[in-house]
Amino acid sequence: MAPADQLLYFSPDLSGSPSFEEVAAFSGWDRTVGISGGCGINRPLVIEMPFQLTRIP
Repeated sequence: MAPADQLLYFSPDLSGSPSFEEVAAFSGWDRTVGISGGCGINRPLVIEMPFQLTRIP
């Protein structure tokens, strides 16, 4: 397993929510950057995926 840095960044989906406390979902990106050469070529491996967090009542 090669070392990597993972960054999760997201923001609230404010549509239909009267206040921040009542936000039910957050959407954002999961970005992972591996070291250069980690996948057999001389460039860093970058994987970026969208995701959604849903509040459990």
